[in-house]
Amino acid sequence: KLQRTDATEGKAIYAWINEVLFAFVLDNGPSLVVKGHWDPDLPGSEFLRAFLVCNDFNRMSDSPVAYCHSNVDGLQIRLDLAVTVAAGMTDRQLRSTLATALKTMLHGVDHIAKEVSGQSPVSWP
Repeated sequence: KLQRTDATEGKAIYAWINEVLFAFVLDNGPSLVVKGHWDPDLPGSEFLRAFLVCNDFNRMSDSPVAYCHSNVDGLQIRLDLAVTVAAGMTDRQLRSTLATALKTMLHGVDHIAKEVSGQSPVSWP
Protein backbone atom coordinates (compact mmCIF):
# COMPACT_ATOMS: atom_id res chain seq x y z
CA LYS A 1 0.00 0.00 0.00
CA LEU A 2 1.54 3.29 -1.10
CA GLN A 3 1.41 5.74 1.78
CA ARG A 4 3.25 8.87 0.70
CA THR A 5 5.50 10.16 -2.05
CA ASP A 6 7.82 13.14 -2.30
CA ALA A 7 10.07 14.45 -5.06
CA THR A 8 13.09 16.46 -3.98
CA GLU A 9 14.69 18.82 -6.51
CA GLY A 10 14.14 16.31 -9.32
CA LYS A 11 16.85 14.04 -7.91
CA ALA A 12 14.81 11.27 -6.28
CA ILE A 13 11.30 10.17 -5.56
CA TYR A 14 10.53 8.85 -2.08
CA ALA A 15 7.62 6.64 -1.08
CA TRP A 16 6.60 4.87 2.12
CA ILE A 17 5.24 1.42 1.37
CA ASN A 18 4.18 -0.42 4.51
CA GLU A 19 6.87 0.64 7.01
CA VAL A 20 9.63 0.70 4.40
CA LEU A 21 10.96 3.94 2.92
CA PHE A 22 11.78 3.61 -0.77
CA ALA A 23 13.86 5.96 -2.90
CA PHE A 24 13.86 5.87 -6.70
CA VAL A 25 16.91 7.48 -8.30
CA LEU A 26 18.26 7.76 -11.83
CA ASP A 27 22.01 7.26 -11.50
CA ASN A 28 24.96 7.46 -13.89
CA GLY A 29 25.22 4.53 -16.23
CA PRO A 30 22.29 5.21 -16.64
CA SER A 31 20.65 3.02 -14.03
CA LEU A 32 17.41 3.15 -12.12
CA VAL A 33 18.31 2.52 -8.49
CA VAL A 34 15.60 1.48 -6.05
CA LYS A 35 16.60 1.79 -2.40
CA GLY A 36 14.67 0.40 0.55
CA HIS A 37 15.28 1.56 4.13
CA TRP A 38 13.88 -0.26 7.13
CA ASP A 39 14.45 0.62 10.79
CA PRO A 40 13.98 -2.50 12.94
CA ASP A 41 14.10 -0.49 16.21
CA LEU A 42 17.06 -2.53 17.44
CA PRO A 43 20.12 -1.17 19.22
CA GLY A 44 23.47 -0.92 17.45
CA SER A 45 24.66 -3.90 19.51
CA GLU A 46 22.53 -6.12 17.22
CA PHE A 47 24.59 -5.03 14.20
CA LEU A 48 26.60 -8.27 13.87
CA ARG A 49 23.53 -10.51 13.99
CA ALA A 50 21.71 -8.34 11.43
CA PHE A 51 24.85 -8.22 9.26
CA LEU A 52 25.00 -12.02 9.19
CA VAL A 53 21.31 -12.26 8.26
CA CYS A 54 21.88 -9.76 5.42
CA ASN A 55 24.95 -11.72 4.33
CA ASP A 56 22.94 -14.96 4.18
CA PHE A 57 20.22 -13.17 2.21
CA ASN A 58 22.79 -11.83 -0.28
CA ARG A 59 24.24 -15.31 -0.81
CA MET A 60 20.84 -16.72 -1.82
CA SER A 61 19.58 -13.68 -3.78
CA ASP A 62 20.69 -12.35 -7.15
CA SER A 63 19.07 -9.03 -6.38
CA PRO A 64 18.58 -6.86 -4.33
CA VAL A 65 21.64 -6.41 -2.13
CA ALA A 66 20.99 -6.06 1.61
CA TYR A 67 23.28 -4.39 4.12
CA CYS A 68 23.27 -2.87 7.60
CA HIS A 69 23.86 0.69 8.63
CA SER A 70 24.22 1.98 12.16
CA ASN A 71 24.04 5.57 13.36
CA VAL A 72 22.86 7.48 16.44
CA ASP A 73 19.28 6.38 15.70
CA GLY A 74 20.30 2.71 15.94
CA LEU A 75 20.43 -0.11 13.44
CA GLN A 76 19.00 0.23 9.93
CA ILE A 77 18.60 -2.38 7.21
CA ARG A 78 18.93 -1.21 3.63
CA LEU A 79 18.38 -2.90 0.30
CA ASP A 80 19.54 -1.65 -3.10
CA LEU A 81 18.47 -2.83 -6.52
CA ALA A 82 19.86 -1.36 -9.75
CA VAL A 83 18.38 -1.79 -13.22
CA THR A 84 20.25 -0.67 -16.34
CA VAL A 85 18.09 1.70 -18.37
CA ALA A 86 20.66 2.84 -20.95
CA ALA A 87 18.46 1.76 -23.88
CA GLY A 88 15.46 3.55 -22.42
CA MET A 89 12.08 2.14 -21.43
CA THR A 90 8.52 2.48 -22.54
CA ASP A 91 5.97 3.46 -19.89
CA ARG A 92 4.81 -0.16 -19.76
CA GLN A 93 8.38 -1.46 -19.28
CA LEU A 94 9.01 1.11 -16.55
CA ARG A 95 5.81 0.15 -14.69
CA SER A 96 6.70 -3.53 -14.96
CA THR A 97 10.28 -2.90 -13.79
CA LEU A 98 9.11 -0.83 -10.81
CA ALA A 99 6.49 -3.41 -9.83
CA THR A 100 9.02 -6.24 -9.99
CA ALA A 101 11.61 -4.21 -8.06
CA LEU A 102 9.14 -3.31 -5.31
CA LYS A 103 7.89 -6.88 -4.97
CA THR A 104 11.45 -8.22 -4.82
CA MET A 105 12.51 -5.62 -2.27
CA LEU A 106 9.44 -6.15 -0.07
CA HIS A 107 10.07 -9.92 -0.09
CA GLY A 108 13.67 -9.19 0.94
CA VAL A 109 12.63 -6.91 3.79
CA ASP A 110 10.00 -9.43 4.87
CA HIS A 111 12.56 -12.26 4.97
CA ILE A 112 15.26 -10.26 6.74
CA ALA A 113 12.84 -8.71 9.23
CA LYS A 114 11.47 -12.09 10.29
CA GLU A 115 15.02 -13.36 10.81
CA VAL A 116 16.23 -10.26 12.65
CA SER A 117 13.23 -9.28 14.77
CA GLY A 118 10.68 -12.08 14.44
CA GLN A 119 8.12 -9.84 12.77
CA SER A 120 7.76 -8.11 9.44
CA PRO A 121 6.88 -4.51 8.56
CA VAL A 122 5.36 -5.80 5.32
CA SER A 123 1.59 -6.30 5.25
CA TRP A 124 0.72 -8.59 2.38
CA PRO A 125 -2.81 -8.35 0.89
